[in-house]
Amino acid sequence: MLTHPPTRINRRGGYFGIFLMILMLSGGTGSKASFSDTTKPKVPTMEEINAAFGIPLLSVESLWSESDAAVAGRLRLPRESQTTYESGYRSYTQTTLLGAKAFSIFLQGINGKVANISFLFANKGDVDAFASSSDQVGIARAAQLAKQTKSSQNFVSPQMIEAYQAAIRKELNDLRTKLETLFGPSKPAFIGIYANMQERGERWEWQGISFFLTAPRNEYIVLRLLPSSTFERTDGDRIAFQATKALLPARVSRRPNGDVVITDLPMVDQGPKGYCVPATFERVMRYYGLQTDMNLLAMAGQTGAGGGTSLSNICNAAFNIVNNAGGRVTQGMVSVRVNDIATYLDKGQPLIWALYSSRELNQRANQRTRDRRNVTDWNVWKQNLQTSAKSTANRLPTNVDAHVCLIIGYNRSTGEVAISDSWGPGYQERWITQEEAMAASQEAVSVIGW
Repeated sequence: MLTHPPTRINRRGGYFGIFLMILMLSGGTGSKASFSDTTKPKVPTMEEINAAFGIPLLSVESLWSESDAAVAGRLRLPRESQTTYESGYRSYTQTTLLGAKAFSIFLQGINGKVANISFLFANKGDVDAFASSSDQVGIARAAQLAKQTKSSQNFVSPQMIEAYQAAIRKELNDLRTKLETLFGPSKPAFIGIYANMQERGERWEWQGISFFLTAPRNEYIVLRLLPSSTFERTDGDRIAFQATKALLPARVSRRPNGDVVITDLPMVDQGPKGYCVPATFERVMRYYGLQTDMNLLAMAGQTGAGGGTSLSNICNAAFNIVNNAGGRVTQGMVSVRVNDIATYLDKGQPLIWALYSSRELNQRANQRTRDRRNVTDWNVWKQNLQTSAKSTANRLPTNVDAHVCLIIGYNRSTGEVAISDSWGPGYQERWITQEEAMAASQEAVSVIGW
């Protein structure tokens, strides 16, 4: 069992407020169809499907043969992440699809081709969208208190929770009706082998595409477009995870100034949700070729409405997936000293780190990262750190803004640590001193490996 304390982490992204490879878990298999063998499913045209969705979802070319960039462009999805092995495109612009409000659309590409698309509808992470006028007053007061206390403050009323849960129930029925009208009767199906991370729902087939609709109780509604073969394979995670092992050394960049950084790492923008823990875990698991997404991980971590995740629960869920794929999770580490983290980073293994992400720490990280771009003499840079930044590390506030991010690099000469937050591309790589990392640390570090 994992030994992390059951800390609930709630950190909204980038002042806007713990491992995307496919937005699902392999290992599940489809059950028998829910209609009799004598009933033939409807076969709509591409144009009928696009009209029902209200977006140019499909083209004359097979979806799985299309360029991910081309489909993302057609759907107007901004690129969120690009690595040598996969890409991610995500929009948080609310869109009406199949008559229901989609809070986000995510497309993942693998090796330049579309791998899956997910449409997220009513969900607990976007609970603020279900606030009444009186709830908005409470949200505004919480935001003001957050400024005064320099910590995140959430306001979620019982009415907001009731509203988003009611929306899940209603919209699930509405979406099911629309899909049945379009494709005919569905087949029951499920994805995932562990109860706390299993999605059960129904699927409709169309030319090699599975339209998989699932709504875990009081969690979220998601419609996933997946290759039909997804429901026929049970070894996808193990194959991908083992193949990744040989690729890790090439993902470590060693720069002339002494920086050692894992650079080929997916980015996930948690958006307006307090989902730093699930989003961070999604990033690492996609890095290893494992199949999950932040909404599924939020369910496993028993994330509260709007945010706040049990770190121990989400670590246990990750342990099950990694163990099944042939790996292991090392947890309970407390040191973020360069000499200790370098052992893992040199092997291409990013560290999942729980910290106090104060405004002061982020201001320093932002400024130092900008200043590093203009350094011409790294000996002078090192001296300046020793005389200024390191001596003020003990001034950083603690017990505010509990957060989780990744440690992705270090510089042994200057004594710096590189971090990466789930707040979008602008937060892919930022630098703080070893002393600042020690001052801000909650002394809980985990790493996935073999």
